[in-house]
Amino acid sequence: MTRFDRLARSHRLLFAALALLLAGGMLWVNLDGYPRLWFDEGLHLLVARHLARTGEYRFGPAIGPTVFYPVAAAFRLLGVGVWQARWVIAGYALVALALGFALARAIGDSLVGWLSLALWLTSPGLNLLGWGREVLGELPAWAFFLAGLLSLHAGIRSDRLSWTALGGIGLGLAILTKNQFAIVLPAFLVTVAIDRMYHRQMRFSRALVVFLLMLAVPLVWYVTLRHIGGERLLQRTVEEWQTAPERSIWLGNLQVAFRSARFVLGPRAFLGLGVVGLLCALPWLRRRDAGGVASFLLWSFAVLWLGWYVIFSVGWQRYAFAGLAAAVPFAARLLALLWRRAWARRAGRPSPLAARIAMSALLAGVILAPWMGRAVALFARSDRTAYQMAAYIEAHVADDALIEAWEPEIAFLTDARYHFPSSRMLDAVSRARALGMDPPPYDPLAADPDYILVGEFGWWTGLYSSDFLQACCRPVKTIGTYVLFEVDR
Repeated sequence: MTRFDRLARSHRLLFAALALLLAGGMLWVNLDGYPRLWFDEGLHLLVARHLARTGEYRFGPAIGPTVFYPVAAAFRLLGVGVWQARWVIAGYALVALALGFALARAIGDSLVGWLSLALWLTSPGLNLLGWGREVLGELPAWAFFLAGLLSLHAGIRSDRLSWTALGGIGLGLAILTKNQFAIVLPAFLVTVAIDRMYHRQMRFSRALVVFLLMLAVPLVWYVTLRHIGGERLLQRTVEEWQTAPERSIWLGNLQVAFRSARFVLGPRAFLGLGVVGLLCALPWLRRRDAGGVASFLLWSFAVLWLGWYVIFSVGWQRYAFAGLAAAVPFAARLLALLWRRAWARRAGRPSPLAARIAMSALLAGVILAPWMGRAVALFARSDRTAYQMAAYIEAHVADDALIEAWEPEIAFLTDARYHFPSSRMLDAVSRARALGMDPPPYDPLAADPDYILVGEFGWWTGLYSSDFLQACCRPVKTIGTYVLFEVDR
């Protein structure tokens, strides 16, 4: 037992309180300034604002009601704004950190728990201090996933149906919150098969209850959706589920796969230690107890998710979040093993100084250096260009003017009239950009707008080319990457 292990045991509650205080401070500081507003978050903010104002729910299965209803409630209680929405997601992130620490300790030990917490907080590839603030589905879904896995672990250990059922509900809520978490379904089936052959810890009837609850939770919501959102929204939800593989599948472009693999194995993803930890996880997976089953489910979830990310997805780094987050306890276990070996006494003698220095340097490179970068970003970066452009539009654009744009964050910050390209166009553009193809044809003047607003996302899509804009419009205001054009009449 190292000195850290003894300290962790004797000051467990103090350490936990300090860690939660530090994490909460890092999650809630500078909420409306970091990270900058962008397309996906703006789109979700618009949905939550509409829900708060009208009570009408209108969004497909990509993000679930477990995100929109709490944010809408915050809008009603605290007013409509960015920090009010991000406060909710930061709360989810803090809960996820606490649950993740508890899970890592349950399947490992205190040192694994603390190292996992440090990796989750500091890894640039996970970007928990960024995506853990934005109105996205990753952190809420991850929190529900961890709650479900912890409950399942408790149910197997205590042989209580109530805990097992809570596990199924938690995992089902993760799928409802972010539809990509449906990867947990095949991961669970693989886990049950291995458990039947090797672990023999989970009754088949209990496993069936968990699987059925994972399916039932989103299905109950979709049945409810027909009554609160109408037949049209339900049909759109079904269509999005049917076309989800078509929108994200790999079309034989090796560059996308290699780029994704480089990210997963690179310095931003804690030097690839997550993948190495998954490959070295056999001692955990061989345990014939509740921890072994929970470890195998977490392991299979991470492997399937990262495999999907590298081979089938469009390769955006945010899509790797859940897989990398699930790999963190395995990376932490590997680091804990190396740490203990580096500081262990052999035959009454301390370990070589070189081993201690090398291990300290590894931890500094994986945890300390990224943490310093995260801290600087939190306190030093505050991009206000979206707010400034929104203020200009509110002050200078007539209320009845129509703005063609694909910058929903600006639409959220203003009450102007906007026309956005369709969601099908978004799928086509995303696919084209991922594969290095030309953007699909699109006419920005089809809706007869008075203005065209182009920001970072609009420029990225390629739908609003500079030549086209120069021919039909004149620029009236530029703030950062945002340019507002007035259409010539």
